Amino acid sequence: RLSNGSNYCLGRVEVYLNSIWGTVSGESWDINDANVVCRSRGCGFAIAALTNSYFGEGTGPVWFKDVGCTGNEYGLQSCPLTIISTNNISHSNDAGVICSSGNFLISGNLKVRLVNGSSPCNGRVEVYDAVQWGSVCGPNWDMSSARVICRELNCGIPLKTHSNAFFGRGNREQNLVNFMCHGWENSLANCTSNRYIAPNCTHAEDFSVICSGISLKSNLKVRLVNGSSPCNGRVEVYDGIQWGSVCGPSWDMNSARVICRELKCGIPRETYTSFFFGKGTGDRVFDNLKCYGWELHLSSCTNNPNRAPNCTRTEDFSVICSERKDILKIGDTEKRERIRFW
Repeated sequence: RLSNGSNYCLGRVEVYLNSIWGTVSGESWDINDANVVCRSRGCGFAIAALTNSYFGEGTGPVWFKDVGCTGNEYGLQSCPLTIISTNNISHSNDAGVICSSGNFLISGNLKVRLVNGSSPCNGRVEVYDAVQWGSVCGPNWDMSSARVICRELNCGIPLKTHSNAFFGRGNREQNLVNFMCHGWENSLANCTSNRYIAPNCTHAEDFSVICSGISLKSNLKVRLVNGSSPCNGRVEVYDGIQWGSVCGPSWDMNSARVICRELKCGIPRETYTSFFFGKGTGDRVFDNLKCYGWELHLSSCTNNPNRAPNCTRTEDFSVICSERKDILKIGDTEKRERIRFW
């Protein structure tokens, strides 16, 4: 811990050993040692390594001297040091640190995966810190963190989070705890962690995420066929390989709004799941689509990777749009009309 400072990230270095808090000698204390202390507390990097009891003299034993960290360790316990066996050492040279902040960025080579679920888009969260894969836990792993995870895995948006080992307990060391994401980050590597070790965190609290599904391909195309105009008919999508019809319970009015908007066909009037415009003939491309209605293109929606097993040609999805809305150039002498955008 850091004592006698004005906040969590600066103060006199104290170590808990043999059920007693004690200090660290300033002998050989340098910026590398201070960096390890700052990292272990989630306080960024060291601005200053202080000696001569800068934050006042401590009490109890002086536990260590000659600390020789390289700066890359996760805690002082990983550094070479000399344990002081006598208890009559003066506190006039207690070590202290001033850290940069209360957060540090996670390593840029951090990787994430979801394991033990039914697809790559749901399961227990595990992160790879360039050394090993490990589960995660802590109170700050929340829906904001889940948004970043689902986005990084190209799995849409989070539907549910669990912090009770919902997908089973991990069996390796937990890598990151007390994580902090805002939700807009593209990668977990852009988030911060305010502590690297949580002594009370167990695998019973392993964090899990259920994402909405795999994001669709950016080159996805859509058309309406077998209708009286390009603005009504059976929905078919092209996934870069073939055209195919679609079906599933999540193809609804919200999906229709996106389709009509993308085709510049106004707004949806009707939707059908009863082969209203005939049955398709090619392979189905997507089932269980999830659109919210505001997306500009189907490629911005998400798709559950698990196909609907009972989906038949009698459920091919169709849409009737209000017809296309052309914007006309209005001259000075022409009648002005109110134009509404969808």
